[in-house]
Amino acid sequence: MEQPRQSIYDPYEHRKEIASLGYWDGLMHLISCILGGGILSGPYGFKRVGWVVGLVVSAVVMFLIVYSFRLLARSMNEICRRRRVPYMQVGRATMECVIEGPDWVKRYRKSLSLYVSTFLVIFHFGVGIMYIELVTESVKDIIVYWLGYIDYKLVMLLLAPFIIAITMIKKLKSLVPVSVAANITVLISLAMIAYYMVDSSTAAFSDLLMFNDFTYIPLYIGLVLLSHSSLGVLLAIEAEMIDPARYLGPLGCLNMVFASLTIPHFDIIISLIASICLCILGISLPGVMDMCLRYPDNYGPARIAQVRDIFLIFFGATACIAGIANAGLSIYYRYTGAAHI
Repeated sequence: MEQPRQSIYDPYEHRKEIASLGYWDGLMHLISCILGGGILSGPYGFKRVGWVVGLVVSAVVMFLIVYSFRLLARSMNEICRRRRVPYMQVGRATMECVIEGPDWVKRYRKSLSLYVSTFLVIFHFGVGIMYIELVTESVKDIIVYWLGYIDYKLVMLLLAPFIIAITMIKKLKSLVPVSVAANITVLISLAMIAYYMVDSSTAAFSDLLMFNDFTYIPLYIGLVLLSHSSLGVLLAIEAEMIDPARYLGPLGCLNMVFASLTIPHFDIIISLIASICLCILGISLPGVMDMCLRYPDNYGPARIAQVRDIFLIFFGATACIAGIANAGLSIYYRYTGAAHI
């Protein structure tokens, strides 16, 4: 007797019990994620590499961010469909994808899962420290302007409990008002910056360098990655969307927010964190997962998908190594006073 065919499992249909974010809720969180404090370091990067190089590198990196994350989300959705579960954490999803790959890769499945989870922890810990320092520096400058002097460590001690308290709220739905307030504040700040940019005392656009220090490009890539991408937040929003299909669709939250982007010494810290974590997790990892899921013969005509995945893996690894080396040299030059050749 012929066995009835098993119905196709759709993880999105079984995620209703953990979903709470609507389309606009997800959009507000994405804007807050991408228009964070890191974007304010962008002008410093433009100054270092030149505005032409800055525009080109920004466009290429933002395209890779969107493309790689869409590949990551679809790979995670596909492995959830094969395992018939609504959702997996990225570490477990990586391990399950590797199991689908060639035999020589399978032996590294647990190590790779641990690697991914460890670097996610390092990344978010580093970002937490960076934002506490960024907020402290900004508030200290305001207090110094009005009062004359205040200890930097005292400001950090007073602000840290409030920032940490916000991070302890687990449900993204509860944080939507915070994201809306943050977006409004950032937009007002950018409007104020734009006002001073068009002020008569500002240097003419023709005086700006089109090309400058090309050795700073790896650091600038890390700067763009961290300014416009937070892997944990992107995955968390997708996981809690009521209709996850609208997250990655042509007019989905991800595309809409990144499309909108086309219209103190934090540069090194930001770039170092991004180089260590985001280059691998945000660009190389999706290529590894997709290549394993397509194994052995589902790579399309001329194995184009395999070529694409290999490119993503090597691009992420190369950017990671170059970014770490450049950040290390920049730290050395800045704190030793050595000449930067």
